[in-house]
Formats: sequence, structure tokens, C-alpha cells
Amino acid sequence: METVERLHGLLEAATPGPWVQTQEIDGVFSGRQTVIKAGSDDSPAFPYRRVVTVGQTRQHFHIKAEDNVALIAAMHAALPALLDIAEAAKVYADELWAEEYCCRECADAGKEPSREYAALRDALSRLEGDDGE
Repeated sequence: METVERLHGLLEAATPGPWVQTQEIDGVFSGRQTVIKAGSDDSPAFPYRRVVTVGQTRQHFHIKAEDNVALIAAMHAALPALLDIAEAAKVYADELWAEEYCCRECADAGKEPSREYAALRDALSRLEGDDGE
């Protein structure tokens, strides 16, 4: 599961969380919730680090800055559990396949997979952006 591995790598490389949405202190979005900060034990003088700022220098009217920032912070918090779910779903899909088919010949014989297996296979394929093979 290449995408899951890549996402684990991105999460590991990113600034540790928790990430919180907070107010911009200057620029065109001053006072609006367009910043993500992360807690840090690195410096007692600066307990939080700015991680993401949306549209600080000029306003882009086509973006929903606060909503985008809220989504980024929520995705960072949810990603570890979602990756665990994806990995567990892959294991379960493999177990279902083994129960339904004894070998590739049986799978190629035209028997329809169970709805449960087909749903897992399709979801995992969308995650990977491929045909699931």
C-alpha cells in the first residue's frame, strides 16, 4: 500500500502535533482563524510554532481560508487512525479473498466476490489510485 506508506512518511516528517487552529496576528486575515500552530517543548519562551498560514499577505476571495485551515488541522489529527484503518482493511480484504477463493484460477473462474470484499477492494483501490491489483 504505497499511498499509506507515503502518508506515514509525510506524517512522520511533519511538525509534531497536536495542531490547533488559531488567529492570524497580522496581514489581511488579522484576527481570523487562518493559522495552524503546533505545540512545542523546544522553547518555553515560544510554546507554539506556526505550521500553516493561509493567505497572509493578500486576500484571495475565492478561498474559504478558515474552513481550509480547520480541515488541515482536523486531517492531521485524524490521519494516524485513518492509516491504521486502511492497513487493517487491507489485511481483512486479503483474509476475505482467501476465504472466497482458494487460488487465482478460482478467482478467474468468474465467481462474483462478496459485496463486503468488493467494497473493501474498491475503497483500497481509490486510496491507492489504481485498479487494486
